[in-house]
Amino acid sequence: MGYLPVIDEDQATGKLKEIYDYIRIVRKQKQVSPVLKAFSMRAELVEQVVKLSDLATFGGTTLGRRVEEMLSTAVSTWNGCHY
Repeated sequence: MGYLPVIDEDQATGKLKEIYDYIRIVRKQKQVSPVLKAFSMRAELVEQVVKLSDLATFGGTTLGRRVEEMLSTAVSTWNGCHY
């Protein structure tokens, strides 16, 4: 199996650190997901994935952020996601 190098939160600098901080502070996530870290060698890709996720996941309905977050959490749990 191949290995994909990633940049962890404590090693991030510059634009990648800004994006990781956004994920932890604005999104209130305890950690950056492994899926996003897979793109960490190119901060511009992480940024675009985060923007797409924000656009597709939250704010596109009249449900409100709280209900959208609850639904997202429920579906993630149901799908067996660990992050």
